[in-house]
Amino acid sequence: MPSHRYLVTRVRDKAERGLNHLRQEALSAAENERCSIAREMHDVLGQYVTALRFGLDNLAFELEHAQTDTAAVMKLQSLVEQFDQEFHHVALKLRPPMPGNGLKAAVVQYALEWSERSGVRLDLHSAEEHWHWLAPETETSLYRILQEALNNIQKYAHARRVSVILEKRHGQLQMVIEDDGCGFDVAALRNSAEAARKIGLASMTERATLAGGVCEIESTPGQGTTVFVRVPFIHEEISF
Repeated sequence: MPSHRYLVTRVRDKAERGLNHLRQEALSAAENERCSIAREMHDVLGQYVTALRFGLDNLAFELEHAQTDTAAVMKLQSLVEQFDQEFHHVALKLRPPMPGNGLKAAVVQYALEWSERSGVRLDLHSAEEHWHWLAPETETSLYRILQEALNNIQKYAHARRVSVILEKRHGQLQMVIEDDGCGFDVAALRNSAEAARKIGLASMTERATLAGGVCEIESTPGQGTTVFVRVPFIHEEISF
C-alpha cells in the first residue's frame, strides 16, 4: 500500500500540473481575444482608411487641376496618414509579430519603434541562446510586460535612457527594464488601486504569475525605476 507521503506527493504534483494548465489556458484565451480584435481592426477599419485615402487623393488631383486651394485637402490627407500609423501601432500592440520570427525579433522591432516614437534611447542586451528555452505562452507574457513597462516610461517617467536586459539567473530567464526617470513611491502606489491600475502594475504582476514567474518593481522618487521579471524555462533540468 502506498505510503501517506507518497499519496500526498502525488496529489500535490497533480494539483500543480492542473494549476499550470489553467494558467496556460488563461493566457491562451486572452491572447486569442487580442488576435481576434487585431484581425477585425485590420479587415474592417483598414478598408475604410484605404477608401478614404483613395478618395482624398482623387479629390486633391481634381482640385489641383482646377487651380483651387488644396490646403484643406492636404490637411485631411495628413490626418489620414497619422491615423493609419496609429492604427498599425495599436494592431501591433494587440498582436505581436511572433508566430514566424520569434520573441527576439518581436522585442527588437518593438524596442526600435518605441525608441523612435518616444525619443528615448533604449539599449537592449541579450544572449541568443536564451530565447528558444521559453514556452510560447511565456514569450507572449514577456512581450506584453515589456510593452506595459515601456508604455509607463513614456507616459510618466520623463526618462532619457532605458535599458532592457534578458539573462539567465538561477535556472530562470530574468528580464530587467531600467530607466533613469523620475521614479515613484512603490508602496504608496500599490495602496492606491486606481493609480496602480493606470500604470499597469497589476497587469504586469498577473501576467508574470500566469506564466509561472514573478514580477518585482523597485523605484525611488528621483532615482528611476527597475522592473524585474523572472519566468521558468521549458526544460526544468537545465542548470547553471
